[in-house]
Amino acid sequence: MLLLSELVYTGCLHNPGTVTGPEYDISSFIDIWEGYESEYPLFTYKDINWIDVAQDYYPLAEQVQSGEEMMMLIGDMLAELEDPALFLISPDGDTIHTCVREYQSNVDMSVLLENYLEPNGYAGYEGGFGWCDPQILPYAYFDTLSCMENTAAVTALDEFIAQCILHDVPAVILDVRMNPVGTRYYSWFNPLTMSRFLEFPQVGAVYRYRIGPKYDQYSDFHPAIDPAGPNQYLGTVYLLTGGGCTQAAEDMAANMEYFPNTVLIGDTTAGSSTAVNIVYVYTESADEPWLVPIGYSTLLTYQYQWVENAGVAPDISVEATEADFAAGVDPVLEYAMNLLEMTD
Repeated sequence: MLLLSELVYTGCLHNPGTVTGPEYDISSFIDIWEGYESEYPLFTYKDINWIDVAQDYYPLAEQVQSGEEMMMLIGDMLAELEDPALFLISPDGDTIHTCVREYQSNVDMSVLLENYLEPNGYAGYEGGFGWCDPQILPYAYFDTLSCMENTAAVTALDEFIAQCILHDVPAVILDVRMNPVGTRYYSWFNPLTMSRFLEFPQVGAVYRYRIGPKYDQYSDFHPAIDPAGPNQYLGTVYLLTGGGCTQAAEDMAANMEYFPNTVLIGDTTAGSSTAVNIVYVYTESADEPWLVPIGYSTLLTYQYQWVENAGVAPDISVEATEADFAAGVDPVLEYAMNLLEMTD
């Protein structure tokens, strides 16, 4: 691993003879830069030289005079990566995005709830999971995906699946269009939900990691997802996706598109696929730490195509516009509901 201190004292960042010492402790800046230098998997794909970034930002770090100013500079440095998955959380809980990628959402929650779910047996919401009575409308959505087995959301999902099996429901709709972050701070490889829709182990997406000092030294993890949970639903699954799907939701799309019983409907996902570890950075102005991401893995499709900036395309593309939502219509859900009627 290349250490930033090596660049400093070999004169790669400035003339060592002119060093007078930084205005503020810059160890947090150095730790974050070195974390990315050793782990970030997208330097080659994005054609970024991280040493060049250090040459631009290290002199600025030497002039910082407070912890908050240092965190803003770290955020600016991470912005050079143009990666929407990289955002800081302040001690007050504010999110500081280093990159915002514009996309057109293909779901309107007000229209969805008022015009489709509530008239069709909307049964409840638990910890990121909402569902309808499957005898009326076999539909469920995730606005958050849990990594933990023993949660209210997973219990509700298992009960939803049990009811679908009990009543011999031939097809269900799963919706992740409203899931913009997924599991947030955790690795987005989350087989917990997907495992409920398999009869046999299934290989899907690929997870790429750095394994050496060179930016293009990778190891690819191609795991099998095993059936799990008290019941497995083996009917047809219509998975609704869109431009708002990132991280865990995008991972779900990239894996389930290879499930034999799953059809993706809607729009291409966001193409924001970096998994992160979180570093806690304390400053003098707050008792609680800043949360800073270190990107360490990225997502590829089963055919080893990069998901970053490209997304996962649906099997069936259905356009949804603001005009549709203004008219109280959800074209993606209506398309899936029509398929349900054809499946009965």
